Amino acid sequence: MGLSIARGLVELLDGKIWLESEVKKGTNFYFSIPVNKVDAELPAPASTQQDATYDFTGKTILVVEDDIDNYTLISAILANTGLKIIHTKFGKEAVQIALSQALNLVLMDIRLPDLNGYLATREIKERKPDLGIIAQTAYAAQDDKQKALDAGCSDYISKPIHKRLLLDMIKKHISE
Repeated sequence: MGLSIARGLVELLDGKIWLESEVKKGTNFYFSIPVNKVDAELPAPASTQQDATYDFTGKTILVVEDDIDNYTLISAILANTGLKIIHTKFGKEAVQIALSQALNLVLMDIRLPDLNGYLATREIKERKPDLGIIAQTAYAAQDDKQKALDAGCSDYISKPIHKRLLLDMIKKHISE
């Protein structure tokens, strides 16, 4: 999982990651990230400005993710979109939050330390059937996607999460 997160972070920064391995000698991991020198008189880089394509100002999303590195990546992806983010590491707490607060969308991890994402989604959908829930998980098999959809998820994204794909998915479900 650590390499998936490293790959996701490097790709988020438009970089590349690769490895070189020799039997009985070990493996070396490399990455490159483009660096642009910025003149002090230039405006702030685009990455710190809100992208008008993904302006979710006034919208609230619940991110259910127990792994802090994955949550950090998701937070970085959602930065500068105007989204208000509520975070929990637990399925039971996700259900409580979803049922007691006004949310526009839930980004639901499947493997959680208490109540798994499938069960949490079912509980939420029983009382809030119109609330969009996107499953986000390291489980990437086709039947895992179907399990998420069968549990009531509106959509599915596998880890490592790709920035543009996640933002497009959020835009689709928040606009509906």
